Amino acid sequence: MTGPVPAIPPLAGPLTSPPALLFGLLALLVAVFLGRIVLGVAWRLLLVAIVVVVGIWLFSALRTLLVAL
Repeated sequence: MTGPVPAIPPLAGPLTSPPALLFGLLALLVAVFLGRIVLGVAWRLLLVAIVVVVGIWLFSALRTLLVAL
C-alpha cells in the first residue's frame, strides 16, 4: 500500500457518523424499553392463564367426582 491506512474501513459508510450512531442507540433504547413493557404484560397474562387452566381442571375433576357419587 502506498497511502495512509484509514482508521475506519471504507465499507462502514454512513454508519460511522455521530448522528447515525446516536439514532441507532436511541432505536435500541426504544426497542429495549418496549420489550420490557411487552414482556411484563406477557408475564402477567401467562400467570392469569395458568390460574384459569388450573381452575378449569379442578372444576372438571370435582364435577367428575360428584357425578360418580
